[in-house]
Formats: sequence, C-alpha cells, structure tokens
Amino acid sequence: MKVLYVPLDDRACNYEFPYALSRLTDNIELLRPPHVWMGFLKQGADVEKIWDWIFQNAGDCEYAILSVDTLVYGNLVNSRIHNLSIDVCMERMDRFRELKEKIPKIKLHAFNLVARVAAYNNSFEDPMYWDIYGYDIWRYTCFLDRESRGEISEREREEKNKIEKKYRKKS
Repeated sequence: MKVLYVPLDDRACNYEFPYALSRLTDNIELLRPPHVWMGFLKQGADVEKIWDWIFQNAGDCEYAILSVDTLVYGNLVNSRIHNLSIDVCMERMDRFRELKEKIPKIKLHAFNLVARVAAYNNSFEDPMYWDIYGYDIWRYTCFLDRESRGEISEREREEKNKIEKKYRKKS
C-alpha cells in the first residue's frame, strides 16, 4: 500500500518518526516531500512545490494524509503568523477538492491543529507582537471564555477590566 504523507512541519516527530514507523512493516510505502521543501519555524514550506509533488504522486497512492497547516500556510508556525490573503488561502484549500476530483479512488485524510494562545511574552513561534502582549492576550482570552460561560469571578472581572483599560485607545 502506498501512502502519500505531508507532515505538519519539518520536526522529526512529524517528518521522520512516521516514516520510520512505516518502515517497520512490509506493506506500507510512505511517500513524503523532500525535507528541504518543508521550511523551518518562521520560514514556511515551499507550498507550490509540495502541491505539485502531491499531484504528481497521488495517482499511485491509496491514501493521502495531508497537513492543512502546511499546504495552506506553510507549516504550523506560519499558520499562526501568516499574512496571506483569504483568496490565497481559499485557492490552496480548493486544491484538496481538486485532488479528490482528479483522483477519486484516493482516500484523503486532511488534518489541522487549532492554534493555541501562548501564555507568555515571546515571539519565537508566534507573531512579533507576542514579545510585548502575549501574556495579556492569553489572560484576557481566558477571562472572556470564563465570562461567556458565566464562571468569571469578581476578581477576574476586575483584572479583565484592567487589561481592557490598559489597551483602550485614548481619545
């Protein structure tokens, strides 16, 4: 059985480990794009090359396991920090449909992650403004969630109001 696989990013846990596991069996051949196309942290994958590779190789495969984060945004980190237009994102999303239309026999499994809100001031894997505002954004979203569920305490409401006041534009 041939399986076409596009990982979430270039990290070994996503790129190397699934491949190594596939080699433990005689009946799975796992195809993956060249590692150099996968990008690294804030440098996204070469999405166009990977999509071309998919269309060239998918016809021989029974399954395709595809990362939406990689094929739309370039990788996991870029899914958080991209500046792509909605048109570019939708065009890339349409390729999943196109793939299924061109190769109807393939069993297509697409996956993506829900971006987390990091609870610290650091932009290593997040937008640059996270260096300054990251913790406050995280804390504020926690308060909004608790408030929407009717579970916010008075102390939390006061802290939420302080954060709002801190960033409210001065008129």
